[in-house]
Amino acid sequence: MNRWTRTAVISTYNYTCRRYLSTHQNQITRVEKIVRDSIESTGPIPLANYISLALSHPTHGYYTNPSNPVFGPKGDFVTSPEISQLFGELIAIWHISRWQASGCPKRIRVLELGPGRGTLMADCVRVWNQFPQVREALERGEVRFVEVSEGLKKMQMDTLTSQFGPLNLGTEEKQTGLSTRWHWHSSIEDAQEASSESLDGDTFTIAIAHELFDALPIHALERRDTGWHELLVTTEHDPTATTVIKASTLDKTLPLLRLAVSPSPTAHSRLLGALSPRFNSLPIGTRIEVSPASFKLAKQLADYINDPRGSGGSGLVVDYGKDSWSGGSLRAFKKHKLIENIFETPGECDLTANVDFALLKEAINDTATTHGPITQRDFLVNMGIFTRASRIQPSPSAGSSQKMGVVKGAEINQTVMQAVMRLIDPTGMGTQYQFMGITGIGLREKQADGDVVWPFVNGTQADPK
Repeated sequence: MNRWTRTAVISTYNYTCRRYLSTHQNQITRVEKIVRDSIESTGPIPLANYISLALSHPTHGYYTNPSNPVFGPKGDFVTSPEISQLFGELIAIWHISRWQASGCPKRIRVLELGPGRGTLMADCVRVWNQFPQVREALERGEVRFVEVSEGLKKMQMDTLTSQFGPLNLGTEEKQTGLSTRWHWHSSIEDAQEASSESLDGDTFTIAIAHELFDALPIHALERRDTGWHELLVTTEHDPTATTVIKASTLDKTLPLLRLAVSPSPTAHSRLLGALSPRFNSLPIGTRIEVSPASFKLAKQLADYINDPRGSGGSGLVVDYGKDSWSGGSLRAFKKHKLIENIFETPGECDLTANVDFALLKEAINDTATTHGPITQRDFLVNMGIFTRASRIQPSPSAGSSQKMGVVKGAEINQTVMQAVMRLIDPTGMGTQYQFMGITGIGLREKQADGDVVWPFVNGTQADPK
């Protein structure tokens, strides 16, 4: 099941953290010990710091520890590219249409942030290779990944090599496989610096960020008469923080992790409370989640797509969230199940929060043009997922291993249809996930006469099936 299955709306900030029984003290995770030691040493820490440690600690983080089975049936969640190759194929087609709208530049550079298992990029490249002009432009160009996990990097290489043969890693031309150069980076800054060396006026940029922004750290704020206060991670016996989570019946000697509101505004709460004009009119008592990391990354992504030395570009951000702020959406998942305590086994659970697409647009719109967001259902259906599904012949093992081909007759294979319906389910992934398009200045100029970027059209909704 995906991370939205079992979608009971919960208030993350009202959890009673009772896991830390004295008989289990020897079972605390490495990340938990680091967090508790930090709090004991310097005091309560921002929620964003806790999330960063839990997910991205260099050796013990959820995404960086190779012992954590992150993706797939044995992992903690299944993503859309793992459900059906059609997902990646339609993303690839959308980018082709943007490349064509920009005049078919002779060189294509591709950037993916957080590539997962590499399945999405493999599906995209397979489609791009079917169009000779696109393949030539891609082989003159490059594919760059931003990935912090060495374990996932190896998984991505294995996925791509199994489909395309030995990869050209930029050190020498390969005699087999694609001549496209492939690169891995630990940050978008590194990718931008390395890619800029060969960027010219006949280069088109393609960028993809699928289920990345939801995993970036958030700060939690509460509006009070004295301004925005910050919710901090602390321990139950810490006397310095105002109690939010009542635990009068618990043993006060036990070191619990919990959230508490800062007694006064913090540097973070003052800055982040003013990050968007949308926050100015929110009433007293409102709690919001704000991700400065997402704001910064969105600006960097726009700069990458709209580099003035290139010939424009296109980007897709796919994630769950809404075109507004959220409060209390932070949650934990492990083994395909929702964990009721965000402080349970940190470093061994996925932590995720709703994406504020309005904030991303505020970060991007000074540099590039945003489109949407629209639901995953609207994007996939209006991009022709049913037409494409009718031409897929699955292999004995379904999923992303489906083989391309024409199905005899009009009936869509049941396995393919089940995957399609899961992706576009109006009560599940179809509406929980959002697509936001980004276009660079090269496309903006061509759209000055009123052209639209399909399927990001106001009022366009998927036909019911």
